[in-house]
Amino acid sequence: MAGPYPNTIWIESTASGGYHAEFERYFWTGNAGNRFERVKAIGKRIMQGTWRCKWCGDDLSQDKRADAQFCREGCRKRAARHRRESIVYYG
Repeated sequence: MAGPYPNTIWIESTASGGYHAEFERYFWTGNAGNRFERVKAIGKRIMQGTWRCKWCGDDLSQDKRADAQFCREGCRKRAARHRRESIVYYG
């Protein structure tokens, strides 16, 4: 399944330390659809400080899903390898 279209939301930090978010409505219908919910979910994660990669700590790009945990495939795979190596088997 394709990811969200990258040029539909814009989230920028303001000079006062807050954030400003805008989103583009769907072209043909003018409906906000799920984009408004996605902007709210991403904005909530930014305010909580969890809009970062769990492996390398870089900020996630705005074209990621709202529930994304890693910035790229390599970070996701490294984290999985690290989890598998840290499992202790008793037997």
